[in-house]
Amino acid sequence: MMEMTVHASPWLVEAVVAEAGRRGGTRVWADVSVTARAFFAAMGFVVVREEIRPYNGAMFPNTVMERQM
Repeated sequence: MMEMTVHASPWLVEAVVAEAGRRGGTRVWADVSVTARAFFAAMGFVVVREEIRPYNGAMFPNTVMERQM
């Protein structure tokens, strides 16, 4: 498994997906903020689960999304 932080950029997401495929990956997942959810959906990702995550003492909604290869 390879873990990587990617900020929303279509060409960068596609590059990560392509590299995962070259390395034999079968899916790519992302922890996605509320504001980035539509972007990742447009890139072919689907919702796996919704979560609430702590950050600096506050709780934030988060969505785990994945894209099958």
